[in-house]
Amino acid sequence: MSRDSGGIAQMQGVAVGLGHGAGDQWLGEMRRKGCTEIHVHRLAENARERREIEDDLNPSKKGVRR
Repeated sequence: MSRDSGGIAQMQGVAVGLGHGAGDQWLGEMRRKGCTEIHVHRLAENARERREIEDDLNPSKKGVRR
């Protein structure tokens, strides 16, 4: 998450199931986009639930279900 000058949160990205190296890379990308916050919403029991959570949180995938 980043925040605009009025303090309104803007989601910059969603990540699910990243390994250590990929997680570090993703965090670097988010920092370059101006992110100062990470929000964790819930844990998933399996790959299908993780995809559903990712789809729900990713604004570019609204309405997409796998």
